[in-house]
Amino acid sequence: MTHSTPATRRRAARPGGRATSTEAHATQTTTYPKMNHSINFEGDWALHGIMSDLGVNYALSPFHRIGFEIDDAGIQTLAERYHDRVFRARKWCDHDKLSWTTHLLRFDEGAFVVAHGDGRNHAQVIAPQADQVTKLHDEVRKALHGEDQPKQPAFYMLRHDGGDFSADPIENLPEAVTDDFLRLCYGEDILTWVASFGERTLARAGGLTIFDGPPGTGKTSLITQMIRRLEQTHVFYALPVSQDSALSSPDLVPFWQKQNARHADG
Repeated sequence: MTHSTPATRRRAARPGGRATSTEAHATQTTTYPKMNHSINFEGDWALHGIMSDLGVNYALSPFHRIGFEIDDAGIQTLAERYHDRVFRARKWCDHDKLSWTTHLLRFDEGAFVVAHGDGRNHAQVIAPQADQVTKLHDEVRKALHGEDQPKQPAFYMLRHDGGDFSADPIENLPEAVTDDFLRLCYGEDILTWVASFGERTLARAGGLTIFDGPPGTGKTSLITQMIRRLEQTHVFYALPVSQDSALSSPDLVPFWQKQNARHADG
């Protein structure tokens, strides 16, 4: 932006005459820096991406949030249940398969539900008031799961189809058995071994455990009992022997990164 002002020059008066003044054509120019027309908000990651422009709503005011796990089926349930609340939705098409990337629902009084798919598999309820975020979270939870039900122990069956990894939860495990029954089947030191396994795997960043033995020796039965006993601290994945080549696939690294992010708070 520029601003111009004409310069005035005054002539001195001659003896017996009058002083005169004339306007010169020269101008004095002042230049002002150009104003930036954009405003950037930096801060909580939850307000980035699909919600970045909505960060202005929370820039100078408090907000509360509750996070929870969700999968593609859950996001689809929210999309159908709250079809009139859909504010933004993104999907990704890979090998003719559509999967959810992000889904944003907008509720009254500045409340939102944002869900992330594509392996991230988590969602958050965000609202200005604590009681508001709790009430909305309860409503969403019931829409996804119905009334409270005890969580069933499960493990994830890995599948590798081309360049796509998936992890399907397998529930309905065999009932838990007693310590005496475990000792009878696997020896007196089995409880110590299971506890040691839990400690070792928690202490290291990664690794692979292979159960080897002839068919019918109880490998699968032991694993299901370990899942039940370690479900509070461990997440179990199983890979069929027929797909062991997947362990050397470069696609496995980003898949594990997404799975680690999903269970980071578990």
